Amino acid sequence: MLITKIVDEVTESNCYIITDGTIQDIIVIDPNNFKSIQKCIGINNKRNIKVLLTHEHYDHICGLNELRDHYKCVVISTEKCSNAIQNSIENHSKSFGVYLHFLGKDEYRKELKEYICKPSDIIFEDCYEIIENNCHINIQKTPGHSPGGCCIIINGKYLFTGDSLLWGKTIINSRGGNKKIYEEYTYHWLYGLDDNLLVYPGHGKEFLLKERKRVVF
Repeated sequence: MLITKIVDEVTESNCYIITDGTIQDIIVIDPNNFKSIQKCIGINNKRNIKVLLTHEHYDHICGLNELRDHYKCVVISTEKCSNAIQNSIENHSKSFGVYLHFLGKDEYRKELKEYICKPSDIIFEDCYEIIENNCHINIQKTPGHSPGGCCIIINGKYLFTGDSLLWGKTIINSRGGNKKIYEEYTYHWLYGLDDNLLVYPGHGKEFLLKERKRVVF
């Protein structure tokens, strides 16, 4: 299985593209920079694309509309994520300039526009499973960072967490975040997973889950 990471220069978010000879579709997790994604998968690629959204925030969906315009995509997310990507307040695109200011990237603020997407094609409330040839994908809701958050486990080896778990301090105090829900639900679910899962977060470097457990969640 080939996992390619794309880091968007402006938002510093991670997108993951997963390809494998045994998987019929290309998997794109959190499409951030369309031009970089297109360069990776090819302009004339005719394979279907499964787009998995870990949550609804702008920096993790800002390439979604162009991806849908140019390729045959099926977008999968929680129901709350699907609802939020249709709203520029809930997906944070309307206020994203504040985030860029804290990143020291005010020069990009003038390029920002309110951003909305069509609903996801497949929505779920608690969990969703995909079994395709030798690929087994489990998607589990993980609220706390945002109402529509989820995590994705592929083949029992790779964990894609979006912003539900980062190497540094996980952000659960942003608008729409809920510390109590995170601690009562997501924290315990994450802590109960296999220590040897390789974590691919929404920002920053990869790490083994057991390494992160040594740090206070």
